[in-house]
Amino acid sequence: MHLPLLEFAYNDKRHASTGLSPFELNYGFRPLSPAIIGIPHRVPSVVEFLAQMQQKLEMARDNLSKAVAWAESYARENRTYREFENGDWVYLLVPSKSKVLHTRKCAKLSPRYCGPWLIIKKVSQVAYKLQLLVGCKVHPVFHVSKLKKCLHDGNSLVEGLVSLEEKDTTGYGPERILDRRER
Repeated sequence: MHLPLLEFAYNDKRHASTGLSPFELNYGFRPLSPAIIGIPHRVPSVVEFLAQMQQKLEMARDNLSKAVAWAESYARENRTYREFENGDWVYLLVPSKSKVLHTRKCAKLSPRYCGPWLIIKKVSQVAYKLQLLVGCKVHPVFHVSKLKKCLHDGNSLVEGLVSLEEKDTTGYGPERILDRRER
């Protein structure tokens, strides 16, 4: 019932990025609101209308380029640059409830970084290939945002410190049903 009013309100609202409303960008003028219907208003000639439309489109294009420049500068300010070399040890950020990569150092309620893992190849400026365990079912290439530098030389690692656990889900289930109810 209120959808036409919501549509009108959205199409009449000026957007911060363009400085114009969507209706104004499409049709070249502000939509007539119910409050001013019936009040006489001036209709521009075709030449005036096209000149105004061109002016509004140029203004919207300039405003959009300013918004893009602002977003790029904001992203550049808050970005952290990380670079690794082949042979570096890194920790890998995994979701806390990930069932693909189980390690003793990366249990459910532990910190979300697990590892350490050895970088074997720099694939691109932002992607690195890690030496994962043999039975691991994860693609070995990760984005740099998922990696964190490990502050040891790799010689102090204990064999088996990081291991892949195969979780066997078969055999789990209720031994017997004690009660039952229907809703």
